[in-house]
Amino acid sequence: MWTPAQWRLSTNWTLSPRIELTAGYLVNHGEDGFIGTLGPELAATYRPWRTSVDIGIRGTVLSRDIFEGRNFGIPFQVTSHIGIGWEFIHDWTVGYRFQHMSNSRLSSSNPGLNMHLFGLGYEF
Repeated sequence: MWTPAQWRLSTNWTLSPRIELTAGYLVNHGEDGFIGTLGPELAATYRPWRTSVDIGIRGTVLSRDIFEGRNFGIPFQVTSHIGIGWEFIHDWTVGYRFQHMSNSRLSSSNPGLNMHLFGLGYEF
């Protein structure tokens, strides 16, 4: 059965499209700035273990493109990720995400930034 928010692949598996919107703050040795992202995400959930794997790509905006001598080239970046989460209590999740941000060669300076993120989340 298909719904706008979820496709049921089998008794145990569902696939859910999502839109992710984030706002954050980057700090590096006293230099700081805003980071915001918006884009699609796809999550596959295995219900018996309450575990999901998600992938996504988002447009990213930085308030500054140079942090401590690292030149990201332009304020617009692209952020992609893959992650895993586990719902340990109803609506509460712990997770890990590997995330990569770069300007996708839109600028001659394109060092990129790889991040390992650990999180705790609550679903409303």
